[in-house]
Amino acid sequence: MKGSSLLSIGLVALSALPSLGIKLPILKRDVHSSHGFSAAMRYPTQRAGDDPDAIDLMNGGNLLYLTNVTIAGQNITVQIDTGSTDLWVLPETPLKNLKLSNAGVVNLTYGTGSAKGPIAFAPFSFGNYSVKSQGDVCKCDVGARGIFGLSFNGLRTSPITNAVAIANHNDTVLGQNAIANIFMQDPELPNFFSILLGREGDQGEEADGAFTISEYLEGLEHIAKSPRQPRVVPGGDLDLARWAVIVEGISINGTKLALNSSSKGVPKGQAVAVLDTGATNALVPKYISDFIYGSIPGAIFSEQTNIWAVPCTSTADVRLVLGGQEIAINPLDLTLPMTVSLSDNTTRTLCGGTYQPNALDPTGFSGFDMLLGDAFLRNVYALFDYGVSDSKGNVIKNPFIQLLPLTNPVKDGTEFFKNRLHTLSQSPPEATPEEIRQLLGDSSAGGTSSPDTSSSSGASSSLDKSVGNAVTTSDSGDSSLSTLVSRMDQWSPVIVGLLAGNLVVGIVICILALSMCVRRGATSVGTRARTASPSYVPVRFKEDSALREEEVLAARYSD
Repeated sequence: MKGSSLLSIGLVALSALPSLGIKLPILKRDVHSSHGFSAAMRYPTQRAGDDPDAIDLMNGGNLLYLTNVTIAGQNITVQIDTGSTDLWVLPETPLKNLKLSNAGVVNLTYGTGSAKGPIAFAPFSFGNYSVKSQGDVCKCDVGARGIFGLSFNGLRTSPITNAVAIANHNDTVLGQNAIANIFMQDPELPNFFSILLGREGDQGEEADGAFTISEYLEGLEHIAKSPRQPRVVPGGDLDLARWAVIVEGISINGTKLALNSSSKGVPKGQAVAVLDTGATNALVPKYISDFIYGSIPGAIFSEQTNIWAVPCTSTADVRLVLGGQEIAINPLDLTLPMTVSLSDNTTRTLCGGTYQPNALDPTGFSGFDMLLGDAFLRNVYALFDYGVSDSKGNVIKNPFIQLLPLTNPVKDGTEFFKNRLHTLSQSPPEATPEEIRQLLGDSSAGGTSSPDTSSSSGASSSLDKSVGNAVTTSDSGDSSLSTLVSRMDQWSPVIVGLLAGNLVVGIVICILALSMCVRRGATSVGTRARTASPSYVPVRFKEDSALREEEVLAARYSD
């Protein structure tokens, strides 16, 4: 067990989070390891193997990937997210033992919503990094109740960190995020985590996956030999750093497309991509989306909804080049089948493209050209290394990403047709082109589109003292917070955003607005391996998707 930790929390109002109602079973177990931390998504298909020390995670229908944290003694399910910095949670009941911070009100702006409120402190634990012992096994049905941000700490990517620093003599350690806190608790651990995302097939079969800290997955240790792709920071502003890398090329059915970048200093014909586990789909420039789906006969693009509808049994051979490696995309990750309703209440099956034209606000999308979410990341085993900095923040070893390709284009291409035909045999009839146009709200048609190329314990005591100084002395603080939380309507979910210092984690409690807006259309060499089955713009719950998640969930079925 590590030394004691605290979290900071604040009250905020949040809107435009459309997918908070998904219900997923979670199973949690204690973790005992002195070498690192691993968490596995366990399913009948054992691709990553078994680990008796692992915490079970859940693949939420290829939409989101979950783990558990404990805040103030309450076990909360959160989404693993490399696209944002802070940790957010939705406690089912009001959190206790909170201490209001002196940082005042914090404002956070997202691609589809915003949040603001005061900050406070509370106990926090994750895996075997905890204040108190892990909670008992939980087998209750709970939904995704938060986001575990795994991106970089920056005063412009984490307004909470910024607010805590301003209120506490520019102390940026006190307000750093949870993953940084974990690494600081044990400086001997390598500063990396790895992720293997499971894939649920069209036939409803489940797949395993895994999340580790400072450890490789057994059988996949050779990722250590994969090219180290340095983190790209266009413009050199580290306060805006994300898990971004260079995409060197893309091909569809053997035809290469020259890429364009909006960022200065990017080599000609290449582009910058953020790798984001918190995004279900990939958001790419329209010329790339057109290049992929415009090559498929019968594909239809809707200008109104900004999505491609594709014949369900059609696909393309899509490959991206990163770090000199060609990464093939499984055809199952190119389209998503769903059940939709026509105006006469009859149902049809429609397959939507998952590499969607980017419709995010360009002012918040600066510095990178595309966002590669789960539709890309399921095709690799990914390792994210934070690098090493000295006590003054000077970089000693640059952060990097390593990717191990997993998709076999020949084998997976054959299995795609088996999966998809099985889906169609148990689904409503596939929508005709005319019905698709009706559903999408216009008569725009695609086919062949021309690409738009314009486009340590010694620090513990001092840090604990810092926490004490950062807590408000107002006697009414806890009472006011408790009163506000207790008065919330029972149907209004509560969100808590967490950030962490070395033994300090910060939280912001957010009250979700009931009206939610959805745009139509969301190493270290020698490390021991363990088996395991200007702006802040994360694209959360989920990305501003063309398809509502309730529609996606309606498309799932059982044999």
